[in-house]
Amino acid sequence: LDRNGDGSPDSWWNLDKTMPHILHRLVQDADLPSLPATLDATRAHGGRVSAQLHPVRKFVTSITSYYGSKGKDVEYPCSIGQYLYLPPATRCTLTVYCLSDAANARVTLAAGGQRVECTSFTPGEWKPLSVTFETTAANDACTAVITNPSPEATVWVDDISLVRAP
Repeated sequence: LDRNGDGSPDSWWNLDKTMPHILHRLVQDADLPSLPATLDATRAHGGRVSAQLHPVRKFVTSITSYYGSKGKDVEYPCSIGQYLYLPPATRCTLTVYCLSDAANARVTLAAGGQRVECTSFTPGEWKPLSVTFETTAANDACTAVITNPSPEATVWVDDISLVRAP
């Protein structure tokens, strides 16, 4: 679903200002515009835009919270995610194409309790990353999250696909 016509499915979270506003309650001096993933029309793999995941941002907590006492340093990795609603006991493979200009960039892909990580890139070349998972017999929903845990490298992701696995 792409109601606003920006080339990105509307259901992926953190492509808007929701997470920065939640985070702003916990940290001081947050650069709010830099927190959400952004759409980039200059780095698309197969479509018109890709999601640009910025490097990890470091902040200091401004209140005592789940993340620790006031004044504690916290890191916020840029990520996007989505709920996947599938029939129970369904085995699927989620694939995303990743790009970075830094050879030492990292990106993680997690879904249905499984997680994979790419830790090396050929700068400027798109690289596929896949994770295979299965929903439980009692649960038909799981979460898919793509994260950039790199301290200095930007990562772009595009052409996310979900297919039933054998």
